[in-house]
Amino acid sequence: MIWPAVVPRLAAIAFAELERFETKAATRKAMLRVVERVAKRLGNTPAMEGALAWYRARGAIRAPLGAIRVPVLYIWGDADDTVGRVAAEGTREFVSGPYQFEILPGVGHFAADQAPDRVGELLLAHLARHPV
Repeated sequence: MIWPAVVPRLAAIAFAELERFETKAATRKAMLRVVERVAKRLGNTPAMEGALAWYRARGAIRAPLGAIRVPVLYIWGDADDTVGRVAAEGTREFVSGPYQFEILPGVGHFAADQAPDRVGELLLAHLARHPV
């Protein structure tokens, strides 16, 4: 369990970083709406612990996974300050199944928050093409 006093401090740091990155891709007002939505989701100890555990678990994978064989839809915003174009396009190399790469002009790292209608359209079309 994370020491409870650490969680609010980590949240404050994360939100400050989000603000710094997102001012390039969206208006300050829109960015603050994103921060508020994220704060509502992660603004409590269990949610923050879960988010941090996800990042900790990423280091637990030590062996190569092999090629991804399931259908992949990669949605990338060309204003993403976290994942550059070369890295985004390079994911194709690790997928052996159907792969679709979609670029959203003017959208940053949080595409689902910044362009929810377009992301929803892409997801619904992808799921229709690849039913379970």
